[in-house]
Amino acid sequence: MECIVSAWCAYTARDLPLAQSLLGGMADDPARSVVLRHHPDVRFEWCNLWALGCRSRALALAAEDAPAASLLAEESLRRFGDALTAAFESHSFDAAQHVAANLGMAVWLFDRVGLALPALPSAPAGGPKRRGDAPAASDTTRHAVQWIAFSEWLCGQADGQGRSAWNAIYLMRIARGHCGAEPRPTLAQFRAQAPLDPAAISALAGPLADAFDATHWPARWVEVAQARLADHQAGRRRYPGLQHCSLLFEHAWYAAHAGDLKAAERSLVTLREALPQLVPSDRAYFAESWNDGLPAELVLEAKPPRRPAARPRKAAR
Repeated sequence: MECIVSAWCAYTARDLPLAQSLLGGMADDPARSVVLRHHPDVRFEWCNLWALGCRSRALALAAEDAPAASLLAEESLRRFGDALTAAFESHSFDAAQHVAANLGMAVWLFDRVGLALPALPSAPAGGPKRRGDAPAASDTTRHAVQWIAFSEWLCGQADGQGRSAWNAIYLMRIARGHCGAEPRPTLAQFRAQAPLDPAAISALAGPLADAFDATHWPARWVEVAQARLADHQAGRRRYPGLQHCSLLFEHAWYAAHAGDLKAAERSLVTLREALPQLVPSDRAYFAESWNDGLPAELVLEAKPPRRPAARPRKAAR
């Protein structure tokens, strides 16, 4: 597992070439490749991380070379599927719930950048559109939500062990993903946007809707984010830096959408304090989202971080 750990460190630092070089070397090494083939825990880690690397590369390349990006996207989804198989081989619900969430978000992100895939993988309990599904949602969004709902269901089977904030973060991003106000809109323009609410997302989950129980999934997104931030602050959960920052931004977005600019400003103040712990590419993501994605009245009170200087394109987050 030493090679896997080194590759994870490289990926966390957003050094994708090094991460995939380490993983490729492991697969090509005769002794290590035997472990990779026959040990499901190792195979899960390798496939999940390789898929994440391919996902990032596909997203970064989509605007410049769509055919090459599509091949990377297909490879990413295939390897996520291999990782899920390995997780079930090792009887690890925790591993399976992580890769199911990664797969769901990959499906949605690929669609966002216009990568057409020949066929989308369906979550095990996924099915046809049910009466009550949100009419504005695309089939891709439905696929993505069902995979994340499957992840949440798996987490419940593991009694919440290892429950991360990613499922909530991914769903909050998906719910507002179709909102398209101009950069730095007025508060009125911002609030006129109509993100999908938790009930609509639950409807998209189809047979897996029961995974979103009221205990962990309140009726409003701002409450979903606030509950997880409260757990973090009280020490009931300790979310790593990127998850914590993502929760803070989502809370600020949905609090502002609800008209509570003071609550949004408090989360942004905390976010600003937490950003230095992130790698530069992740800080850049939040700087761009803060500068362009929030209402002007809020940005005036909670000054956003300065945008990084323009650099040659690198792999996406």
